[in-house]
Amino acid sequence: EIKPHFLLRQLLAEGMTKHTDVPVEVANAWQFLQVRLPHNLPIDTPYQMRPETMAWYGAQLAKRMEPSREAIAATIAQGEVVVDDEGMVDALGLVWLTNDALHARGFSEWSAELSDKTNIDTLQATKKIYIPKNYRKNLDYVDQVILGHEIDQHVARRENGDSSGITELSGTGTHGYLGPEEGAGKVNEGMIKGRISNEDSAFGFFISGGLALGFDNTSRGRTMRETCELVWRINFVADYLSGASGGSDEDIRRSITKATLHMLRIYRGTDGRTPGVIFPKDTTTYYQGSVEVMRKWDRDMEMMTEEERRFEHQVERSAKINPGRRDHHAIAADNLRNNPYNVR
Repeated sequence: EIKPHFLLRQLLAEGMTKHTDVPVEVANAWQFLQVRLPHNLPIDTPYQMRPETMAWYGAQLAKRMEPSREAIAATIAQGEVVVDDEGMVDALGLVWLTNDALHARGFSEWSAELSDKTNIDTLQATKKIYIPKNYRKNLDYVDQVILGHEIDQHVARRENGDSSGITELSGTGTHGYLGPEEGAGKVNEGMIKGRISNEDSAFGFFISGGLALGFDNTSRGRTMRETCELVWRINFVADYLSGASGGSDEDIRRSITKATLHMLRIYRGTDGRTPGVIFPKDTTTYYQGSVEVMRKWDRDMEMMTEEERRFEHQVERSAKINPGRRDHHAIAADNLRNNPYNVR
């Protein structure tokens, strides 16, 4: 599977001379990009975790998720939640399964409920996982996103920190915790799928954020519309070249819709008209956080014994901390050594 940003890099380097009989819409989109982006755009291959690292940490994740998986399987087998003929579960069913998963992990103070939000959201202040009313997802989504990301990271780390017995590790998060936590959540999703796809949504946000900020050597950043005009064409051209679309008008509309939703996340909280003013969480946290986590896990896999690695992984998960910060790590590690508690 070829991702948009690697095709963009290839095209900016080689042009479209290898591609013949390209639909005029695709050619026009490519021409638009070619005259607006530098040919030396610095897009590198995203970092990939080593297979042995992925296997070890994936096994730890599977053990933690087992009670939730068993509870969900039982609920479906008993007919309490219906999986339709297309393998999908509606929003109410997702709420039910999420509550089953939370209770099976011992997180009894947490619950799921429907919301008017457009994306799933775990809110620390209320200890709620909010499921959008219009959601209709398959069981892979439940496993990867709800169990592997929202519960195993955002809920578990909060509960672990609150169980630590010390103020510094309790509550809604220490300074700088979000990148490693979101990054670990994305890596969890990839380990469950069997493939770390950080070049997908995470890398996409990273590159789109760079375009919005003007890191490709423009004299200024870009407005929401200016960035969107680039992003939808990048995806449109890449989808055609990878065989995911035929370059039709419907494909154009799909690319524009996808890019617009993407922009709404990047520019949320801004007027969208001031060049380079964005909300940077999505553009940095997911990609940079996941790479930080994977690099650390690879180093730990190489340098630590099995016993040391198990303890280190407990430290990472012991609270909403940034384990890459020495002060965070020292507090969490000392507390675990002197006052061992159940890190879930």
